[in-house]
Amino acid sequence: MSLLQLDHIVMACADLDQGADWLARRLGVTLSPGGRHAGFGTHNRLLQLCGGTYLELIAPDPSQGQVTRPRPFGLDQYCPKDPQLLHFVARCRDLDAVLPQLFYSPGPARTMTRDALRWKIATAADGRLAAGGVCPTLIEWPPGVHPCDQLPHQGIRLEALQVTADAGTAQSLAALFDDRRCRFVAAGQAWLGVELQTPLGRVFFNGPEAAASGA
Repeated sequence: MSLLQLDHIVMACADLDQGADWLARRLGVTLSPGGRHAGFGTHNRLLQLCGGTYLELIAPDPSQGQVTRPRPFGLDQYCPKDPQLLHFVARCRDLDAVLPQLFYSPGPARTMTRDALRWKIATAADGRLAAGGVCPTLIEWPPGVHPCDQLPHQGIRLEALQVTADAGTAQSLAALFDDRRCRFVAAGQAWLGVELQTPLGRVFFNGPEAAASGA
């Protein structure tokens, strides 16, 4: 039985408003408001991708000033001007129970909040991504709570997430997931790619630079 389900894909940019406008032009829809991650120095906007999955556009939040902890998803090391596919997040029912069963270390579990939402997430203390971003961050939502429940359907659907990694990593990741949209491919360079169906047709994003910089 698989331990993980695809929760959301992460795109990052330097300025949230500018990045949301850039994505709206590429996708033909407007992203929904997200909120502030208090104490983590970031804020976001969201987009429904169907199938219990969403897109998160995340950026540094200037309203929080100087933060005392590293920003999540390696944003202190890599934060592009235009939105860049950066990472993906997997959910599980019991984060504390799943962590010892993994072949990699995503970091310790901690509590994170955004406005009224509260969840548990496993991230590295320095904010860097495991294995250059090809191994997912893990998240546990409270029972009956998920951002997709509040996001409108706008005709956007995730067709595929391709994760390219070394043979051992690709095989181990495939054993953790049971999702036809997730493709784990053995190759030399760590790489992520996403295919979306949108009102403007098929749209592709990839993030080899982001994966390399987050190693």
